[in-house]
Amino acid sequence: MSQPNPGRAALPLVLLHGIGSNAASWAGLEPYFADRRVVAWDAPGYGDSPPHLHPHPSPSDYAAVLADFLDNAGVARCDLVGHSLGALIATRFARRWPGRVRQLVLSSPAAGYAHDASRPLPEKLQARIDDVRNLGPSGMAARRAANTLAEGVAPDVLARVTAAMAAVHVGGYSQATWLLAQGILAADLAALTVPVSFIGGTADRVTPLEGVRALAGTHPIAVIEGAGHASYADHEAEYAAALRGLLG
Repeated sequence: MSQPNPGRAALPLVLLHGIGSNAASWAGLEPYFADRRVVAWDAPGYGDSPPHLHPHPSPSDYAAVLADFLDNAGVARCDLVGHSLGALIATRFARRWPGRVRQLVLSSPAAGYAHDASRPLPEKLQARIDDVRNLGPSGMAARRAANTLAEGVAPDVLARVTAAMAAVHVGGYSQATWLLAQGILAADLAALTVPVSFIGGTADRVTPLEGVRALAGTHPIAVIEGAGHASYADHEAEYAAALRGLLG
């Protein structure tokens, strides 16, 4: 969590990472927003955050943890950005506590699977947990990290994204997979009462742009040419400009 120059007039900018990342992954974005307080969280089971008490936590469970986190950070109201899996948490939070969010931005959002937690995970999601358990976080990162980036990115960008994925904890990642399974982003979007906008990349192979456009509907969307799923990393300056443009 970063808290530069507190006391400025602008609302804090709160950043929620994806399933294979952490709060530190947003560090490159912070200099572009030096005029305001930037707060990046580690979701339950990520970084130094303890795992959730529920073995199969839902978006509402994570949203409640986010509310406590923001209370402890002294953030009463904010602009909220959710990337990929973080979009499910951010949207549920904004739905439950609309007075705490001025604007919501969903970056390459995960749509969720509308899965009943009483049933076994779909094969595609169980494969995620199997990978991190069998290969370890480093092995999983070696297999999956490059797919989150546009082709031909600089080696240092790939190294940073791979390192972030390699730093996940097996338990936290497994719980986050259950969050992904239970999420229903479209339903939360339909119930929102706060302004929402979207960011998508033309080279995103994880949440392709056509799916992001479908979720966005008539809401504003910023498209970053050539950006992969982790557009905040492989097109850092363009991502910051898009976010600034959406927030106004």
